[in-house]
Amino acid sequence: MAQETNDKDRFKNSVNDEIERKMREHFSGKVRSSSIFWGLFFISLGIFFLLHQFGMWNYNLSIIQDFWPLLLVLWGLSILKIPGLAKKFLSGLAGIFLALLIISFVTYHWNWNIHKNISVIFDDENDNGKFTKYEKVLSEPFDSVNKAVCLNLDAGAGSFDIKDTSAELIDVYSYKNLGELGLNKNIDNGELNLHLDMSLSKFWKKNGGKAEIRLSTIPVWDMNLKVGASNFECDLSKYKLRSINVEGGAASIDLKLGSLSDTTWINVDVGAASVDIRIPSNVGCQIKSNTGLSSVDISGFNKNEEGYYTENFTSSGKKIFLTLKGGVSSFNVSRY
Repeated sequence: MAQETNDKDRFKNSVNDEIERKMREHFSGKVRSSSIFWGLFFISLGIFFLLHQFGMWNYNLSIIQDFWPLLLVLWGLSILKIPGLAKKFLSGLAGIFLALLIISFVTYHWNWNIHKNISVIFDDENDNGKFTKYEKVLSEPFDSVNKAVCLNLDAGAGSFDIKDTSAELIDVYSYKNLGELGLNKNIDNGELNLHLDMSLSKFWKKNGGKAEIRLSTIPVWDMNLKVGASNFECDLSKYKLRSINVEGGAASIDLKLGSLSDTTWINVDVGAASVDIRIPSNVGCQIKSNTGLSSVDISGFNKNEEGYYTENFTSSGKKIFLTLKGGVSSFNVSRY
């Protein structure tokens, strides 16, 4: 009987000790990793929906969907027996990442629902024989007051074309949702300046993207094109061009020029790019180059101490002055 009483007392004491230990852990500030995970998860989701409720969320995080396996890595690390502080940090990081992953699916769904209601303007067949549906995502009406227009384009990354004409001043087409895309305008010395930012901060796409820009043929155009690391193809033969400045990094650039202007100044400054330029045969052209370690292939030109020039450079009433600058690039200039 006494033995049974002692066993009950020992059991009671062990229970009381365990309760006291749990309470000490609780009130001493120790927090379980799972609490941190779920706490930060719900906080992140709550902040997102709150920002969206007040119209303060304009970001497409669909790119995060490509990194979903990272969630498994973080989750697995948080389960391992590692020091408490590191484990809690990983648990919190996993909670935030899960919330962002859910947010990316939600925002992608919203943007797709909005974007799918835009009518398909045209289909374009690519090199593989597949058709891409293009949709108009931005348009600026033409005003006859604007005799000269300067287009300032920040392309970022992706694939971009400038070709064909428009009854409007500028139209932008794309096969993916561009997110928030804005066109800023100002007048400088009587010339209309258009600032179109399609860089990664605004042109955030899950698997890269393609856009086509169409311009009016009526005004005289100046162009400042920052092509970044994009695939940039321009058929500018239908536009009246006064000047073109092209800046690029690891880009692929294809320019086809026209003969609608008496004088056109072109400057191409790239890092490690592939540049192809086609010049009409009825236009006189002079080329000056500072191409470093780049390879240069110039067909149909003569060479002197000042650079390259076409045989009709002096006699032609229309002239193109081309300057090439590059680090480790490939330049190919030909006539058509």
